[in-house]
Amino acid sequence: MFREFSIVAIVAESSTIKSFYLKRKDNEPLETFLPGQFITVKVKPANNGKEQTRNYTLSDSPQRNYYRITIKREVHGIVSKYLHDEVTEGDIIEISRPAGSFHLIPGSDKPAVFLSGGVGITPMLSMLEFLSENEPSKKVFFLHSSLNKAVQPMFSRLKELESKNRNMYLSIHHADPGPEEIPGTDYHYKGMISKDYLLHTLPKTEADYFLCGPTGFMEAMYQHLVALGVNENSIHYEFFGEGKRLGHGEFIQKPTSKSFKVKFTKSDVEGNWDDTNQSILEFAEANGLNPAFICRMGTCSTCESSLLKGNIQYEPEPFMEATEGKIFICCSRPVSDVEIDL
Repeated sequence: MFREFSIVAIVAESSTIKSFYLKRKDNEPLETFLPGQFITVKVKPANNGKEQTRNYTLSDSPQRNYYRITIKREVHGIVSKYLHDEVTEGDIIEISRPAGSFHLIPGSDKPAVFLSGGVGITPMLSMLEFLSENEPSKKVFFLHSSLNKAVQPMFSRLKELESKNRNMYLSIHHADPGPEEIPGTDYHYKGMISKDYLLHTLPKTEADYFLCGPTGFMEAMYQHLVALGVNENSIHYEFFGEGKRLGHGEFIQKPTSKSFKVKFTKSDVEGNWDDTNQSILEFAEANGLNPAFICRMGTCSTCESSLLKGNIQYEPEPFMEATEGKIFICCSRPVSDVEIDL
């Protein structure tokens, strides 16, 4: 069941992320939720003409008189672009009641370890705000990875919570910090969260682990944790849409789409896409090209290429932020005929 909510405030959290504060239009009490759960937003973008629904995690504590959703503007996202570019304070949107099985474990006396990448920080913020108010004696490890300061959300709030809670350990990692960024002030560590870093940072006792972020990030963190001896039953995560299981072989879903034509314009190479290819990078290699790459799952920008025509989808969703008009071919697939400047 969907209800009408008013957007009472919109706050820019970074160059790519905004928070939307929501209150019920009829002023009735909000339905409560568990920290980490999500709501479904239903909108009808004017430039699309079709009703669209998307799931967005509630990013603040349940003990508020509003809901907050914190959304990254996706270059290919119909709903996120609509919310970022067209919606204003006072507008009405429809949302569902809170739901989701990925949430804080009530009453657990174990330390909580939050590992997030990019906008995957949102459920962790809700959990952290709740614990800071209700369980300040719980040991909390909050480890987050972003590209740089420009796209890092909520840093000031995280520092504020850390200053108030002696049981909270905060560590912000920037994969590619800008030249103006100051280590220790704008971030704590340069680069991705590594297995060696986790080895020397994680609690030595049993803990509850929560993962959220792009698929490639979660897969890497999951594999690190298991390699370090963390019990898989202690690792909690959730994907929206198609369910996947981390740490058990292939986690990229093969599409069931029809064949599409892929053209590499610089190389004058053209072929028909089929389901034997995991990515456009793999397709290029199968057709005799040797594009530059390093990670093969969107955690670096080495393979970034210009998309001249057509549309793609990401599987897995990349961690890095692609430049407008460009894509990461290592984790993208065509959903139409495409032309790539390669």
